[in-house]
Amino acid sequence: MKSVVAKDLEPVMQQIHASEGWFRHLMLHPGSTKRFAWDFAGIFIIFFDMVMIPMTVFDIPDTVVIEALSWATLLFWTADMGVMFISGYINQKGAVVMIPRRVVLSYLRSWFALDFIVLLTDWTIVIMGGGKLTGGGSGKVTTIGKTFRMVRFIRTVKLLRLFKLTRVVREIESHINSESLSIYFKVIKIIIFLVALNHVVACIWFGIGSFVRDEHLDGNNWIQANNLGERELGYQYTTSMHWSLTQFTPASMEVRPYNVYERLFSIVVLLFAMVSFSSFVSILTSSITQLQNMGNDESKQFWLLRRYLVDSRISKQLGSRIQRYLEYVYAQNRQVVQEKDVCILSMLSGPLRQELRYAAFAPTLSLHSFFSHIGDQGPVCHQAVSINSIARGDTVFSAMEPAEHMYFVIAGELQYNSDAVCLEDELPIHLGKQLSMAENDSDDSVYDADMLKHGDWIAEAVLWTKWVYLGDLISLSMAKVTAVDAAVFGKEMEKCPPAYIHARHYAKVFCTKLSEVPRLALTDRAHRHFKVEQVMEDARISSTGLASVGGVSLKRGSIAHIGVRARKLSAWLYS
Repeated sequence: MKSVVAKDLEPVMQQIHASEGWFRHLMLHPGSTKRFAWDFAGIFIIFFDMVMIPMTVFDIPDTVVIEALSWATLLFWTADMGVMFISGYINQKGAVVMIPRRVVLSYLRSWFALDFIVLLTDWTIVIMGGGKLTGGGSGKVTTIGKTFRMVRFIRTVKLLRLFKLTRVVREIESHINSESLSIYFKVIKIIIFLVALNHVVACIWFGIGSFVRDEHLDGNNWIQANNLGERELGYQYTTSMHWSLTQFTPASMEVRPYNVYERLFSIVVLLFAMVSFSSFVSILTSSITQLQNMGNDESKQFWLLRRYLVDSRISKQLGSRIQRYLEYVYAQNRQVVQEKDVCILSMLSGPLRQELRYAAFAPTLSLHSFFSHIGDQGPVCHQAVSINSIARGDTVFSAMEPAEHMYFVIAGELQYNSDAVCLEDELPIHLGKQLSMAENDSDDSVYDADMLKHGDWIAEAVLWTKWVYLGDLISLSMAKVTAVDAAVFGKEMEKCPPAYIHARHYAKVFCTKLSEVPRLALTDRAHRHFKVEQVMEDARISSTGLASVGGVSLKRGSIAHIGVRARKLSAWLYS
C-alpha cells in the first residue's frame, strides 16, 4: 500500500530514474556541478565572441593568441552540441527528465537549430579562410574583397548565442543566497550590459565609416575627416567608444556625422539611448537606494534595541549577550531566505510543498541512516522538523526533563554533560546486573563532557520510546540546530505505511540495543555504543520475515509494540 505523498511523487521519481543501461552513466543532471561548470565556462566564451566579433570591422592583425582563442571557442561550441544531447532538463511540471530519448527530442525542438546554424557558419569561415579563423588584414580571406565583408557579416550570426546567457545567468542567481549580493549582482549585470551595448555601437559606428570610405559613397566620412585611417587600432577603437558613450550621456566630442548614413545611424542611437539609458539609470538608482534602506533599517533596529536595554536598566552583561545573539540571528536570516518571506510558495500544490519542505531539511537529516532511508520513500516527517537558533550559553535541555525533541547540530558547538548519579535510585534490576561490584564502589558519580559539532545528533531515543534527558546540553557558541518533535514525528510516520513499518522494526532493534548499554554508560548519546548502520541492517532483516526481538516474535507487516525490554526501559525512566 502506497501513501498519498509517495503516489503523487511517483511520476517525478520515474522520470528521474527511468534512464537505464550504460548510456545513463553519460547523462548530466541539469543541476549538477559538472553542468554548472560547463555553462560557467560558456560565459567566458560568449564574452570573447561578444568582444571580438563586432571588432572584425577593424583591421585586427593575425596573432597566435587570437588564433588559439578562436580555435578554442570553435571547439568548445562544437563539443557543446554533444553536451546538450546528454544534458537532462526540467520540464514544466518541475520534474527532472533524464531519459535520453526525451532529452534528445527536447534539444532538437529548442536550441539545436540555432546551434547548428551558428556552428555551420563557424566552420564555413574556417573553410573560406583556408584553415584560419581570424581572417585579419594579412590573411588569405582579405584578398577576396567583397567576399571578406560578407564573411564579416556572417560572423555576426554567432552573436545569437547571447540568448544562451539568460539560462546561465539564472543558474548563477540561484546560487546567490544574500539579498544584498543579489542587488549587487543586478547592478553588475546592468553595467556589463551598458558597456557591451556601447562596444557594439562603437564598432558599428566605425564600420559605417569604413564602408562609406571603401565604397566611396556620399563624399566625406568621419574616419577621413578626423584622420583616423592611418592611426593605430587602439586609438581608432577608443575614439569610436568615446563617441558611443557621448550618445548615451549628456557629453560631447569633436567627432560628428559627415554623410547621410552616419547621420541616420546617429539619430537611431540617440532615440534608443533616450529610452533605454533613462531606464537603466532608474534601475541603478532604485537598487542603490534599496541597499541604503537595508543598512538604515538594520541600524535603526539595533539603535532601538540599545535604547530599550538602557531604558529598562538591563545589566551590561545580559545586554551584551542579547545584542550578540540578535546580531548573529539577523545576519543568518539575511543570508538564508525564510519560507514565510516567500509569499508565492503558498501557490504550490500540497504534495510539491511537502517535497520542498522535506528537501530543505534533508541535507541535515540524511546524516542519520534511518532518515536517509525513509527519505527515499517520499517526503515524510517534514512537519515534525524545525530549525532553532541558540545563543551562546543557552541551555537547550537539562537532566531529568521529559524529552520531547531529538536534535541535529547544523552550525556552532554545543557541550553535553551527562551525570549518571541521578539514575542510581531508579535503575531497573535487569540493567543493574550488567555492572560489576567494582563499578558501583569505585565512584559515587560519573561525569562526562561530550562536544557536539556539525553532523552530530542527540536524544534519538525520544523518537522510539518514552524518555527523559540524562544530561545537560549547553551551547558554547552561536549555534543552529534542527529539532525533531517526537509526538508529531509519530503521527507523520503513520501517514506513510512503508516508512512506518520500517520505523517500527528500527525502533524495536534500537530499544533492544539501548537496554543492553551499561548503566553508567547510558546517556542521550547512547547510540555511540552501537552502530546505527547495524541497527538498520537488523531492522531490515527483521522486516523480511519472522524475527524475535526482545523476546517477542512479530510477524512481518503486523503493528505491534516495540517489545518487552522497551516497555521496561520506559517504565524505569518514568518511575
